[in-house]
Amino acid sequence: MARIKLTLPEKKLFETVLPIQINHINYGNHLGHDQVLTLCQEARLQYFKKLGQTELQFFGAAIIITEAVLNYLGEGFHGDQLTCTLFQGDQGPRGFEIYYQLSNLTSGKKVARVKTSLAYYDYQNQTLTSLPQELQLTQF
Repeated sequence: MARIKLTLPEKKLFETVLPIQINHINYGNHLGHDQVLTLCQEARLQYFKKLGQTELQFFGAAIIITEAVLNYLGEGFHGDQLTCTLFQGDQGPRGFEIYYQLSNLTSGKKVARVKTSLAYYDYQNQTLTSLPQELQLTQF
């Protein structure tokens, strides 16, 4: 079966440490795929907060997720501490990509790689919008 293989971009944006909590564990007794996305969202929100932004007010527009790709590289278990590193992907007039690498802080083993595509969104008109002028591509 063909597999999508994510390759990390070079530009590192941010890094944080996140614990795997009991609600992140699935029936297989390890980190669930849906919770990997939740951990990535937490890391992204921390990064946006560092920039003085939110998902609803990101340099003049809101953002929404239009795509997510997840590669499992290893297991994560309750109590593990994960380093989540964010990388800058492609950017365009209507959005941008963020890549994430989650690694076990103790063992150094990679747990997952993720890519999210984020689009600028106008919630009032419920439509995609263009890159806000306030956003300089080098700002993040």
